[in-house]
Amino acid sequence: MKEHRAREKKRARRGTWILGCSALLALAAVLLLIGGSRLAQSASGPQALSPTQETSAGAVEPVGSCTVRFLLGEEALQSFTLPAGEMLPAYDPELPGLKLEGWLDEAGQPADPWAEPVRSDRVYIASVTPTLLQHVAFLFPDEENLLHPDDALDDEALKAAQDALLPEGSEEEMTLLRQELNEIGRAASSRRDFARRIAEINGWTADERLIPAEGATAPVDLDPNDADFALLLEASVPHQAEGSGVPWSDTALPTGYEPGMLLHGTDLYCVGENGFLLRSADVGPLHFGPDGRFTSGDEELDGYVTDCLAALQEQFPEDAADRFAMLRHCYDYVRDSYVYLGRGHKEEEGVDWSIEDAKIMFSSGKGNCYNYAAVFRALARRLGYPANTVCRSLDTPDNTHAWTDIVIRGIPYVFDPQLEKHFGNDRYMLRYEDAKQYGYTRPDPAVFLGYEAYADMKYEQPPLEQGEVIAAEGEGGETYLVYLPYGYDPDRQYKVLIYLNGADGDPNKMLGTDYRYSHGNSYFGTSVNTKYYIDYLIQEGYCDPLIVVSTDEMIASWIGDRYLRLIQYTVDHYSTYAASSAVEDLVAARDYFAIAGPSNAAQSICAAIQTMPDIFAYYGLFSGMYQPEETLAAFREKGTIRFLMMAAGDEDYQWPVMEAAYETYSQLDNVQDSCLMIVPRADHDWVAFDAAIRHMLFYFSPKTR
Repeated sequence: MKEHRAREKKRARRGTWILGCSALLALAAVLLLIGGSRLAQSASGPQALSPTQETSAGAVEPVGSCTVRFLLGEEALQSFTLPAGEMLPAYDPELPGLKLEGWLDEAGQPADPWAEPVRSDRVYIASVTPTLLQHVAFLFPDEENLLHPDDALDDEALKAAQDALLPEGSEEEMTLLRQELNEIGRAASSRRDFARRIAEINGWTADERLIPAEGATAPVDLDPNDADFALLLEASVPHQAEGSGVPWSDTALPTGYEPGMLLHGTDLYCVGENGFLLRSADVGPLHFGPDGRFTSGDEELDGYVTDCLAALQEQFPEDAADRFAMLRHCYDYVRDSYVYLGRGHKEEEGVDWSIEDAKIMFSSGKGNCYNYAAVFRALARRLGYPANTVCRSLDTPDNTHAWTDIVIRGIPYVFDPQLEKHFGNDRYMLRYEDAKQYGYTRPDPAVFLGYEAYADMKYEQPPLEQGEVIAAEGEGGETYLVYLPYGYDPDRQYKVLIYLNGADGDPNKMLGTDYRYSHGNSYFGTSVNTKYYIDYLIQEGYCDPLIVVSTDEMIASWIGDRYLRLIQYTVDHYSTYAASSAVEDLVAARDYFAIAGPSNAAQSICAAIQTMPDIFAYYGLFSGMYQPEETLAAFREKGTIRFLMMAAGDEDYQWPVMEAAYETYSQLDNVQDSCLMIVPRADHDWVAFDAAIRHMLFYFSPKTR
């Protein structure tokens, strides 16, 4: 009985275990069925979860694979394909010549590809900086030493820049760097802009201390007042960066040019006293714009002149850069290329008709003497010659004629292509003395120098802005007068002119406020106050402010010592360009010193030239040239004479002497520029010496502000 019960209990426990197992199997089957149904939904599409979609519990289910691409610009660097939810493997690309700064996403925003697991396809673009050579020239001036900083960067210039800036490496290694530089070059708006971008990449600053290479020159078309001046020097001048150097802003590099005209292709420039191009400045009747190029002020006329000159330069390539040779070709062109067509006469005194008459002739191919003269004037001015049209009577008052007047090396000449075409005789570059046989006469020189009538200067009243005259006594007991311009600033440097009185040596008659300069010779006209005259020139913008000094006692064997002491006194007491009053410093600053005077003063200057150190680069000899032969040898031994001014009146007995002396002195190898002024006797109130000093100051202290 007991045994039977035991078997029954055992059988019951076995059945319970079997039922439990069956229940578990049934539950597993149900779960499997549910899972299969979900898998089917996932595979069927619309209700499928994306690899980054969250479940109701907030968990992310990584499903599928993702592709991550790394680019440099549009070029593929590397690509990774990996399951969604995994981290990118480490990747540090080798980019020869480039420094990897980081990565950008497709929107151009900074991104970190390794910040989180990959959950979708991604593209990352390398942000790089070129690894370039520093302190090397990479923008190169042309054969005329013009950099053209505001011109576009062409392919040739970009290739030259790449070659200069690339570090050492094989062509294959430099491929990526060249591509990056190409992108920078294409994005640059100009050569200047390209230089800015390279400087930014290299971390360059204008105060770095540099040493220019031996013999290095600055491009002549840079502007020392330009904010990018140092930047453009860095880009174009061979140099080294050393602690013992000086900042570019303190570097007085030469350009290799002396002051004067520069014809570059069909463009005309003018090199100023500092060796760089003049900008927004006038040189006689010639105007140079903000870019340094000559302009007539009329865009249409400038276009005609450019086309004409380009055609002539193509026809005569051997003379293309020779301004004087091209002047002859232009004259022949005007003489031979147009048809005469009468248009009536003009008044001698009237509005300037030259620009409009030139355009009529250029456009129609026909015209009269006024048109011929106007066209040749336009061409000659583009070549750098101070050409002017003249309208005067050749025979009767009612028969006015026009020709072109040009002063070359101080001598005025007649150019008349129209009458040469008509009569067949040579009328190219006729001196007025020789042209008298045809009836040519020259107007008052003030007309060609752009001066208003001297009678309108109102000497009866002092100018609004008056300089100060200070009297002093020199070491030798001599009298000094020092003229300081209105607004004299001791922190600014000034040029210095010794201006002497020739009548009796009294300096008050040149700079005193209570004096009017007079002379016994009647051709000088009504006397004026010279000090007020200089005030007027500065006030009206004819010249820059300068210091003018004078002293007494002209004729003496020791006159050179007296002038030297006067300059030394001025340098010791006032602000000039000389570092000190030591002779060697005065000689070094000679480009900022001038000496001039009329009559006996000119005679004493000739004597002083023979004994004084070489401290003047500008000389004005107004009549009184008694010692040309004795002074000639001394003049030859001086440094470069920037400007030699000679003047005399047409009824002055000194005129033949001055003219003969000028023929010799103007041809000296060290005389850079010169002018001989013939001052005719006139009824209006002006003085010959003032006309001469005005012209001299135009060269010595031209208006720059």
